[in-house]
Amino acid sequence: MKKISNWRWMGLTGVLILATALTFSVVGYSSDTKPADTKAAKIDYPTKPVNLYVPMAAGGVTDTFCRALSEAMKRTGFPKPVVLVNKPGAGGITGTAEFVRQKPDGYNISPGSYGWMALSIHMNKPAPYSIDDVTSIIQFCATPITLVVKADAPWKNIKDLSDYAKANPRKVRLSHSGNGTFTHIIPVEFADKVGAKFTFIPLAGTAPTITSVLGGNSEVGSVYPSDAVPQVKSKEMRVLAIMSESRLKALPDSPTLKEQGIDMVRACGFPIVAPKGTRPEIIKFLHDSIKKAINDAAFVKQMTDLGFDVRYYNTQDADKMLRDWYKAAGELVVKAGIAPK
Repeated sequence: MKKISNWRWMGLTGVLILATALTFSVVGYSSDTKPADTKAAKIDYPTKPVNLYVPMAAGGVTDTFCRALSEAMKRTGFPKPVVLVNKPGAGGITGTAEFVRQKPDGYNISPGSYGWMALSIHMNKPAPYSIDDVTSIIQFCATPITLVVKADAPWKNIKDLSDYAKANPRKVRLSHSGNGTFTHIIPVEFADKVGAKFTFIPLAGTAPTITSVLGGNSEVGSVYPSDAVPQVKSKEMRVLAIMSESRLKALPDSPTLKEQGIDMVRACGFPIVAPKGTRPEIIKFLHDSIKKAINDAAFVKQMTDLGFDVRYYNTQDADKMLRDWYKAAGELVVKAGIAPK
């Protein structure tokens, strides 16, 4: 499988919003890393379809890659269908709260986004679930924050937008996937970094965010590349900045934030998780099956074309990355002054 090496994962290495570079890195990445050792055992699994809980609206970035994963697992021989269950609301909290209450029997899995499995927990006190309610299976993709506007918007680049938002505080409405999500917190960091003030509009996912911008209900949308590709290609929308290390193959004409003079590289990881208590041998079976699926050539091409960074992290690494980001996120919301009282 093609590995994309020049990507900086989102993380926190120093003081945050007012500090310089926040970079998330994982030491020792290797596509040959082995999953957790488990005793060889025959398991009668799966005997029925597996539910893939998607705590975001259909058509958004999370739904897109989950559908692609489901199809790839079918192509690569997973014994039963993987059925998407969309449960949007509250920036991923509604569906995740329902997901963690499901039986830990291997028939319920979900993408544990760094948004709702880390940031949202810190942003909602008390949160309806904790990071300890899930068990990581594997991680294989990340996607950068992307700021979009309608094609006829007056701002041609990120400096134009920043200057206008500084001169006209809170006049620019910036929509996102919900309070405490990655699409919310990173624009808050960006606004603080450039000295701009926006009115933030929480919605139920990235698909509603695209609709809001196109409908004139918000001027700027915080989404992911896959959300913007169709509208950019049809010339309905423009990308002002992508928070990636370099330009994406899917959007070659869309500039990065970094090349416009703002050193921010921010990508959200999506480990696949199961409810706590799922048996290790089932976790291993799912890990091996998903790893096979993400090596499928059609899957890799589809994800790359949509602007995803596709690379493999095993069970232990996926869990460490999620927990590291959870810790960093807690520091971020406190120091940003946006933690709930």
